Amino acid sequence: MKPTIAILLLFVALDVTLSIRVNVNDPSWRDPRSLHDQFKAFLESFSETLQTGNDTLGIPVLDPLDLKEQPFVLNEDGVEISGEVQGVKVDGLSVYEVGPAKFGLTKLVVGLTWPKLAGTVDKYTVEGNIGDFVPVQGSGDIKFTAKGLRFESTIYLKVGKNVQIRDMDTTLSLDSLDFVINGLYNDEEVSSLISTVISDMAPELLDGHQDEITEVINNLVMEKVNDFLFDKSLKDLYALLGNKGRSSLLRD
Repeated sequence: MKPTIAILLLFVALDVTLSIRVNVNDPSWRDPRSLHDQFKAFLESFSETLQTGNDTLGIPVLDPLDLKEQPFVLNEDGVEISGEVQGVKVDGLSVYEVGPAKFGLTKLVVGLTWPKLAGTVDKYTVEGNIGDFVPVQGSGDIKFTAKGLRFESTIYLKVGKNVQIRDMDTTLSLDSLDFVINGLYNDEEVSSLISTVISDMAPELLDGHQDEITEVINNLVMEKVNDFLFDKSLKDLYALLGNKGRSSLLRD
């Protein structure tokens, strides 16, 4: 969920860059490689915004990501769990590799890889049931390190006075997860066992539940970004980035 926040904000900015009027007489417009290079450079430079925030866009500092508290509810496939996490901190959201990065008026291809994300949760509480026979309860802390989190999405756009995301086709993968949870059932042996199981199975679980997970991400990104774009003019959006006059593709 935490990388999703950064990805969502990246797409806010990505759509802003697409909200420009194109000067078809500019040589770079006739060379797709130039557009792709500019697009990739923008994605790479956006990592600075994740570290510093942007008051105009309303983007807070996201690396490190700090959340005071966040409730959660999971009710799917016989799993009914609810709880809350407090004191969440995640480092590394601004350290990503870009590729592929392809720019088109009606379609974007974006690939982002986070080599390492490290996080801690000062306190969690959870209760619920898995199926009809396995109760879940606990309170404690969590530490995790995710390596090789890859996000790739083809984003289909509807272009008019404003730009809207029409659809997304997304894939996610993960190389490894080191997950340590304490306090489950108030039993450290059980907590250690479950930590090992989650760590070992996380990449496979992500791959096996790809459709369900990416559907949530796609819907979240499209809803939030399209709401953001709804009442803004094309030039307003481009101006929000503070890039006036920097691109030769902008035409009055």
